Amino acid sequence: MRRPVRPARFRPRSPFGQSTRLRLSLACLLLSACSSGCEAKAPDLHFQTPRATIQTLLDVYGVADVPQEEVQRRMRLGRRFQLQDPALFHRCFSDFRGPQDEGMAGYVFGSLAAAKDHLRVTLSEDEATVIPETDAGPGRPVTLRREAGEWKVVLRHSVPASVQRRLEAVYRRSRDQHEKVGDQN
Repeated sequence: MRRPVRPARFRPRSPFGQSTRLRLSLACLLLSACSSGCEAKAPDLHFQTPRATIQTLLDVYGVADVPQEEVQRRMRLGRRFQLQDPALFHRCFSDFRGPQDEGMAGYVFGSLAAAKDHLRVTLSEDEATVIPETDAGPGRPVTLRREAGEWKVVLRHSVPASVQRRLEAVYRRSRDQHEKVGDQN
């Protein structure tokens, strides 16, 4: 009786030897780790498009889902909107410097919130213009610029110069008054 012939185990041998295969494997692993770590950072979805930035601006005040008529009613009554995420709010702007720009940021928010359901966006390569459409006609345009893949509102282009000067004067008076009170304590 003949024994059945078992197939021989075939182990491919590398012409480079065991240690070279190990080095090649490690090199591939390191290369893939470096390439995944070196990829460009994906833009934040909050700022991926001009509309996403405007939506973020409305979301941080909790008015994105509030009907436009209700937003307008609250504004007529002089009601304030509660800022829910100040850090994200400030990131909506390319040129927000600090407390001195809060008034301009509020001005932009108010103009967009009042006409939030009727915003016309026009795009060029790295700049967008958002025009609030109201019953009285088109409102003051808001300018956004793409920077590092993210769309941000440009305050100094979106707020009229006369309004900027008034808001800066209000800020300076408030700051000076606060410093006087601090000196008295």
